[in-house]
Amino acid sequence: MEGPMVASRDTTVQVYQFESGDYVIVSSLSTRNDTQIVRIDPTTGVLQYQGRYGLDLFSSERDAIQYITTTGTVIKSFPARAIIGYAALGGVGLLLIATRLKQSVPALPCGDTVFTVTESQCIRIPLRNPQYQSKSESKNANDLAEIQLDNLHYFCETRDITRPFPSKYSIGTPDREFVWNEWLSFPFKTVGLPNHCVTLLQGFAESREFHDGNGVKVCVAITARRSRLHPGTRYLARGLNGAYSTGNEVECEQLVWPLNPSRDRPVPFSVYLWRRGTVPIWWGAEIRSQVAEAEIFVAEKDTYVGSAFYYNRLLTRYRNPEVKHGDGGANGNRDKPPLVCVNLLRTGFGKPEVVLADHFENSIKHIKSRNELPDASLTILNYDWHANTKLLGEPRTVYGLWQLLKDPTIAIGFGHGEYDPKPNAPGVEFVNKGGRGGGFRISARQEGVIRFNCADSLDRTNAASFFGAVQVLPEQCRWLGLSLDTGKSISSSRSGLDRRPSRVSLGPLPRGWEKRSDIVTGQVFYIDHNTRTTTWNHPCPDEPWKRFDMTVEEFRDSTISLPIAQMADLFLIAGDIHAMLYTGSKAMHSHIIEIFSDEAKSKKSTAQNLAITLQRRYRNMLVDSTRQKQLEMFLGLRHHKYFPTLPDLPLQVLTRSFACLLKPVPTMFPPYYSANALINRKHKDTIWACPTSVSVVEVMCVLAEPSHVCQVLLTIAHGTEDITSPVSFDLRVGRTLDNLHLVIEGANIPRCQHKTQLVYPVPGAIHHEDIAVTGAGGSEKAVSWLYDFEEQEGEIDFLTRVVVFTFYAGSSGVPITIGELEVLGRSLFWDNIRKKIEFEPKSDSLPDTVVQHLNLATSSHGQQMVASQTTPATTSQSFDLLSGWEEPEVLPTASKHSNPFLDDDDLVQTATNPFLSWDPFAPSTSESTINALDGESHNENSQINVPQSKAKYDSAAAEYIEIVKSFFKSDPSKTLTYDEAMELEIERLKLGLSAAQRDHTLIKLIGRDPASIDPNKLLNPNYLFQVRHAAFQLALVSQAVAEDEENAAVGQDLADSGIINRSDDDVVQLDCTNPACGVRYIPLTKSSVQKARTLPDKNTELYQCSACNQPACVACITRQSVRSNSGIPKKEAIVLCKRCEPSLAANATLLDRVKILTSRRRKARVQSAARETLKDLANLGFGVTAATSKIQKDISSVLRGQMSLAEYPYATLVTSVSTAEGSEPAQSLLAPWNSGTSKSFWRAPIGAPTVEFCVLLAAPSVVNTIVILVSSCGYTSQDVPLVDIWYGNMMVESERKYLGRWDIAQAAEKEGAKHIYGPNDSTTPCQIRYQLASPVKCRLIWLKFSLKPSSQTVPDLFSFDERPNISHGGLPVLHAKRILVLGKQFLEESFSLDASMDRMSLKTMLDAPARMSRLRVQTEMERSLAGGRIVEQVVTPLTPSVAGFRFDSPSAIRYAAKYTVSALNDAHSTDDALPCYLDESHISPATLRIRVSALQDMNTQPMPVGEYMLPIAKPGTPLYFDFQVPVAVRALTFELIGDISAFHDEGFEYTDSDSRDSALASSLSLVNRVRIYRYVPTVELGTWPVLNAV
Repeated sequence: MEGPMVASRDTTVQVYQFESGDYVIVSSLSTRNDTQIVRIDPTTGVLQYQGRYGLDLFSSERDAIQYITTTGTVIKSFPARAIIGYAALGGVGLLLIATRLKQSVPALPCGDTVFTVTESQCIRIPLRNPQYQSKSESKNANDLAEIQLDNLHYFCETRDITRPFPSKYSIGTPDREFVWNEWLSFPFKTVGLPNHCVTLLQGFAESREFHDGNGVKVCVAITARRSRLHPGTRYLARGLNGAYSTGNEVECEQLVWPLNPSRDRPVPFSVYLWRRGTVPIWWGAEIRSQVAEAEIFVAEKDTYVGSAFYYNRLLTRYRNPEVKHGDGGANGNRDKPPLVCVNLLRTGFGKPEVVLADHFENSIKHIKSRNELPDASLTILNYDWHANTKLLGEPRTVYGLWQLLKDPTIAIGFGHGEYDPKPNAPGVEFVNKGGRGGGFRISARQEGVIRFNCADSLDRTNAASFFGAVQVLPEQCRWLGLSLDTGKSISSSRSGLDRRPSRVSLGPLPRGWEKRSDIVTGQVFYIDHNTRTTTWNHPCPDEPWKRFDMTVEEFRDSTISLPIAQMADLFLIAGDIHAMLYTGSKAMHSHIIEIFSDEAKSKKSTAQNLAITLQRRYRNMLVDSTRQKQLEMFLGLRHHKYFPTLPDLPLQVLTRSFACLLKPVPTMFPPYYSANALINRKHKDTIWACPTSVSVVEVMCVLAEPSHVCQVLLTIAHGTEDITSPVSFDLRVGRTLDNLHLVIEGANIPRCQHKTQLVYPVPGAIHHEDIAVTGAGGSEKAVSWLYDFEEQEGEIDFLTRVVVFTFYAGSSGVPITIGELEVLGRSLFWDNIRKKIEFEPKSDSLPDTVVQHLNLATSSHGQQMVASQTTPATTSQSFDLLSGWEEPEVLPTASKHSNPFLDDDDLVQTATNPFLSWDPFAPSTSESTINALDGESHNENSQINVPQSKAKYDSAAAEYIEIVKSFFKSDPSKTLTYDEAMELEIERLKLGLSAAQRDHTLIKLIGRDPASIDPNKLLNPNYLFQVRHAAFQLALVSQAVAEDEENAAVGQDLADSGIINRSDDDVVQLDCTNPACGVRYIPLTKSSVQKARTLPDKNTELYQCSACNQPACVACITRQSVRSNSGIPKKEAIVLCKRCEPSLAANATLLDRVKILTSRRRKARVQSAARETLKDLANLGFGVTAATSKIQKDISSVLRGQMSLAEYPYATLVTSVSTAEGSEPAQSLLAPWNSGTSKSFWRAPIGAPTVEFCVLLAAPSVVNTIVILVSSCGYTSQDVPLVDIWYGNMMVESERKYLGRWDIAQAAEKEGAKHIYGPNDSTTPCQIRYQLASPVKCRLIWLKFSLKPSSQTVPDLFSFDERPNISHGGLPVLHAKRILVLGKQFLEESFSLDASMDRMSLKTMLDAPARMSRLRVQTEMERSLAGGRIVEQVVTPLTPSVAGFRFDSPSAIRYAAKYTVSALNDAHSTDDALPCYLDESHISPATLRIRVSALQDMNTQPMPVGEYMLPIAKPGTPLYFDFQVPVAVRALTFELIGDISAFHDEGFEYTDSDSRDSALASSLSLVNRVRIYRYVPTVELGTWPVLNAV
């Protein structure tokens, strides 16, 4: 059971800015006893935290600050009391902190404190991200930084306050409906800090103290939680939205308890809940005049869609789980929980709110008539607040409201219970997970809720809810044994009032009282156990709920004034806060709340109300749109709209922390920089100068942890002359040095200015045959107008550790200068993964919560690892492999097409948008009879097959070939249409074939050119942009709808509702199903393409086409409306037959479908790679055992106060090691020593006399001891090894130093360690230690295991060792269980620049004037082709040669339109698939290249000059590409190739497609943007070099 969150200290946060530009967060939370250091990467902005003691985890704040201040100079600090959240937004990181707090509720009944944020700060952290960010994104980031948080938000660090008090959930599992910083806290959760950000609520939380009639001190706390499901301002968030929540929805809680001075005694409490919000139907308001009231409009269609869904959320929250239908409850006999809506709208004739009130009442009738809410009693009570106030006056209006509220309030009641400091006390229902521990006894729960509303849920709602709450307060006090009565007799006149007769009944006994009868007389008497006294009189003789029948004057006279005054004060503040959040101004007409006071202090005059009205109107018209945008960005909503180019999570910089170089890089000035300066940001403006004799430079880097490499970032560094920069580079990656794969070959490095950053995507290792079939080809084949038809799928490997750069010089005799090198990618979060792969001491099982359906490899003893049969402790949680974040279950989502106003909100309004009149999101039929193209859902649960085995591939390939043949029939020369080609692609993706596998299949089996079925070439070029634009619109709306679906599931209990998206397997292709069909549409695909066949049946249902009015069967329509199984209606759709379907919309839908399946395939590839990584980790024995006292004792006996320096994954073997078949992998030697099975170990191949291990330590270390844990079989005299030991810092023979030979047998004999011989049946392995004569500082340790010469060939015939598989024919083999290197880590000495001759020499070399300059070559003419994708430049005949061309980095952006759920939504998914945090652009990067060809003469054939990759750089950066050799030409042709479809102009979504005649982004056009040049001595530039230079 999860323990309480004990607040042992105040939370302190310090944010430090260093001189280097780095930002570091040092936090000491009140709920922890240690201090964490979180670094913000200055390049991508990703958070860096590993949870390693001595690195980013310390026992005290002082130690942490001392550590970071030794690594750099602090120039500024930002103290804070709490972290609100963080977001990396391209070029800036926003860190939100709370700098001042107020104890708004100092101590709840269980001792927890609620804080209100009174002052906050947004720290803007500049990032060096070279990725282009649009201007709108930069502006949106600035707007987000200006969001107002002060005095509007609150939190509690130690307990869950997102649910009614007392919540039985921990702080780590809040109700997502009320968590406002969930998106902002996500970056901290991904690095293993789930509670680092406070759980921020929006609204109001305050408490007041008073004394009851007996002098007992009482506290009342009012908490108002604002729902985040429909955020927004007054005229932009009203009624329902796609998440089935209303605007300005607030849950209010009134908590009352006596203040107990003793912490050892139980504390009783009472809690009352109510709701407030706008009318839960589809409606809105529009300001048409600056003077007149806003005009209310109600949706003409689907007005009540989702209303029942909204009430079901209330029912789920306020239903008493202990009360079954029909058995009544504590508050009276009833069958169903009451949901009572108190409607305060104006209902008088001619009032603008009448139409809304009528629809509200009709919606209740609609739900009841359809029985959409069978488990609740839903009622509406109309009370025209304004009309009654004008007609009856304020006192009588209040009295009338009380009469209306009396019955439902009494029926619903309130909850009460007791907090006991002793968690094991009798009657404790659940343990308190807050600060003080203890437990709760619940004596009654509120069942049902009263909901107040007016048009805005503001002024009238606040007043009415106040008068309802003050009636409940005395009753709450009565149950607590407290009295608010003044003792005055109420006998005032009641003329003109309809007063009900008083009921004679006694109230409940206070706490500690008991009722008994005299055994003689039978007379009832009462015992007060608190004071040990008795009385004949009932302690609470008054009538319960009596104040409902009082007038305002009677209420005031009979009730102590201070509690009511305190309540009025709380509601006045709450009203102002809610009004400020919704309208930007204070509340109006609040004076009625002080009706019980003799002096209405806050009574506002008409002039004051008019001033507030004008202020609201001004803000509504000019400011609300910005505030709405801020709220949505703060919540992470519509991320694709506000930050379309940004991934959900930025990449990590893998060369941070303790990454290092394995080999020295040649340099002209060795003392100037440290060995790791090229990958270490401690050295600003690094310029690594290599000797002039070196033409090839190799930089061998080992990453700080195993990761998948996605990008490399090069910082160009040179002096005055840029020809010192390398001209190209290769990149190889792998797990070890001798297992590297070439992933980038000959990538051009353009000449550019000093400090320019260039990003190169890394595609992963691709098989050479796949490159041959998909990489080469003609120019048209290399262009993707709609999507990447020839997508190359590189290997995804999360265990990559070594990255090797090879740079090539462009000129001989010139030194190569290199700047900082950064490797970007994504690592697994190892500490969290290791905690999940738990191996019990005697178990080889792997938990189901970590991996699903895995067939793990057998261990070294043939023991099969199988999935654990143990049920997880929390079955409602899913585990995220890539973050280690556990999240509560998310229930099935709602319909994605339930928003009648979706077009207005999310669909970009353009004149040529086909989806403004055609609904591509209308649902298909509930039967599995919808066309595969038109009816398939965007369901994430649909799995894409990724054939792994050859048999599966052959089967998929054969099926694909049959589908292809069915298209061509007997005419192999047939040219496919666009629709047919896209259908083929859809089928190919469903079969799980990659583009390369498709091409191999087509070429080998039927000899067909894959280019002949490329849809990119089957549409008119002038039509391509329109299709692409329409598909992009479809993707944007799909993502918005998916987001609404995810939010709609929050707080719902819909296990049997049927609101579940279908998978692709439910969708089939049909022939025409009814002879009476007037469309008779013949599907494009026949026979084998169809997943099912349905014979024509005259009884099948017919539908009427909305366009041609022809009857159409289900197979001949594109969309139709359905009802879900739950009875909750979905949005009705336009029914179009397939002959009337708009071609543009149909073509765009096909393209969207292909992109969806492509996206799912990419995600499936990442999931597959993650599972393979998990298998590898399981085979390594990676994991931890249970933290038993014996294991802790074993750890202490091994470590002996030292640190383990060589534990995987931070330490690794940098070279592969020979391993016997069936053995544990060699890397298992570095797994945590207490992980894995006790019988598993590594062994060398038979006949291997020596094996050498090169161990990279986790960090620079001081090594004292080397420990070998002996295998369970033990050693014999024949196989006990000799160990030679070296140490060093580089993988160079001259760098490593010999420590000596360790004769284990001799050492065991000397120490009397006979236990290393023979089998060991204990779970604790035997150990043998080697103590170094003196500690050594190093990063690498070499261990060479050798068999003794006499043991290599002589069999041990007299051995009684029964070890299986350790020897063969009597020959011994080398083996061990673990290798441990012990010592301590140390900080690398800060390297100071040498101000001697080396520094001066480097400066002199860099400042030397350029000898050669680029001179622009004049052209006679330039001709443009293919919409600017190709340009041909004719040079003058006298031009001697051309050396290269200049092309400025384009400003085209890659929109991150998601076709799968986002990372945050993925983390809450219950799908068995493992959530993926790799953006699609990182899985399959889109690249652009410029292909250059030359004409020697106008009558000759062009000859190729080369292809030049365009790296990612800041827009407008001049890039100079040198040809391999200068060419003498008459004309040059430049052709842009690559995945053009991935790049767009900024504002692409707002462009009318009819105005474009080319699918090429204008910023990618080569027209007038390519300039050619030649090199000349600088002196030849003449008097005006600026005019002649290029």
